[in-house]
Amino acid sequence: MRFLFAFFVFVTFIYANNVDDFTKSLENVYSVKEKLHIINNELKDNITIKNYKNYQEYLRLKNELKEANENLLKAKKTQKEQLENTIKSLEDKLSVLKDYESYSVVKYLNLPSEPTEYKKISNIYLVIEGLSERKELANEKKEYEIKLKDFTTLVSKIDKKTKLLQELYEIEPSENLSQELVYSIKELSDYKSALENITNAFEIFKVKANNTIKLINNDIKKQYDSAIFFIAIIICIFIARYLLGLMLRKYVDDKDKVYTSFKILNIFTFIIVSMFSIFYFVENISYLVSVLGFASAGLAIAMKDMFMSLLGWATLQFGGGFHVGDRVKVSKNGVTYVGDIIDISLLKMTIYEDVTYTTFLTNRRAGRIIYIPNHYIFTELISNYNYSYMKTVWDGIDIVIDFSSNLEKAKQIILESASSHTQAFSDSAKKAIQKMRNHYQMKNSGTDPKLFVMLEQYGIKISIWYMTNSREALKMRSIVSEEIIKRLKASDDIKLAFPSQTIYMDKRNNQPFLKDNNENIY
Repeated sequence: MRFLFAFFVFVTFIYANNVDDFTKSLENVYSVKEKLHIINNELKDNITIKNYKNYQEYLRLKNELKEANENLLKAKKTQKEQLENTIKSLEDKLSVLKDYESYSVVKYLNLPSEPTEYKKISNIYLVIEGLSERKELANEKKEYEIKLKDFTTLVSKIDKKTKLLQELYEIEPSENLSQELVYSIKELSDYKSALENITNAFEIFKVKANNTIKLINNDIKKQYDSAIFFIAIIICIFIARYLLGLMLRKYVDDKDKVYTSFKILNIFTFIIVSMFSIFYFVENISYLVSVLGFASAGLAIAMKDMFMSLLGWATLQFGGGFHVGDRVKVSKNGVTYVGDIIDISLLKMTIYEDVTYTTFLTNRRAGRIIYIPNHYIFTELISNYNYSYMKTVWDGIDIVIDFSSNLEKAKQIILESASSHTQAFSDSAKKAIQKMRNHYQMKNSGTDPKLFVMLEQYGIKISIWYMTNSREALKMRSIVSEEIIKRLKASDDIKLAFPSQTIYMDKRNNQPFLKDNNENIY
């Protein structure tokens, strides 16, 4: 009895231990599977994992196709059709995965390529390019670090997954688990090999990138120092120009000479600064000349008016014709402007519109600033009222008297009125013509007032022409006209004529009717 009881106790103890071990084993399996489930969820959307799986699938299909082709050579006629269908199916699947033929883990990570050979920043114009390259290298290095870190994390997870599969296989081995473990071990081996290559490549990339960035920083610093020196030189040039301007204002009293001197000074300053900028910053001048040579044809067409204006400016500067202070008349599209040239720049002449006979008759306004492109001297008609020594112009007034007036007396009054106010200008014009004969073939047509008599429909027209200052023509016309009117009104035997109509009364019906005539009614 005691023996039976002892045997019962022993069996119960052994069974209880086995139950505990089985329970612990089940818990362990559940824990491993739970961890595997978590890792698989983390890896299921990883693009690197998917690419690797596609590559392995490509290799598997390629091996199956190879075996199918070998079997086709040995197969009987009854089996050939089935094998041909299988081969066609495998070839279709391989065509979908053909991009994985040259697969490598590193290639599909899209890592930044190694820095290209550094191009020295040789002038200030390449600084922006250098800053852009430096920023690009810094971004590529940061991107490389992020991808390396992500791939390292991925390899760590694959390693953890492989260990869990190995642990699970030891607890409950199976064929599927064995295949999965083999695949995971191979995947881990490939990834570790790729990680080692990527780490080494990153170290090389980082060294090259840091060296390139260091070179860029040094070159940019040199260019900044060079730019500061250049700015200092430019400032000195402008200070010298300013001081020369002060000296001109202080020691030169003639305003025209001061203006001309300032224009020349500005031109020389522009040329010096431009040439200094080109030769200071551009090392390969022949390259610049070649580029400008190729670009000049296109620029000449696209910027024709600008180049013509520059040519016009050169013509004005070296060929004369127009100068600052000249009174000119310009016509364009039926509109006429008369005024003084107040500036001649590289591209345009600036005119201040004055009150003249033209504004009095047509424009009815003055005081505007008119800009005339310099190329107008080649294409438009521009009149100069005071060229060279000539500061006077011919102006004329027409007076019409009736047929019964004393013609000789009227001529004498009109001629005396004009001569009394314009004789000084006639003498000035005569001297100017004498001087101009040294440069031009000029006939002496006289500068004294000229009087002409013409027959009109309603009277006798007397036209008096006289010399006057080109800027005071309207004022002189007013003075002479006023003098003529006063003296003619004081003469009883001289009457002004104008177009008129005669009214006749019909005595029968007492109705008026009009008749044009060419005589005055007094």
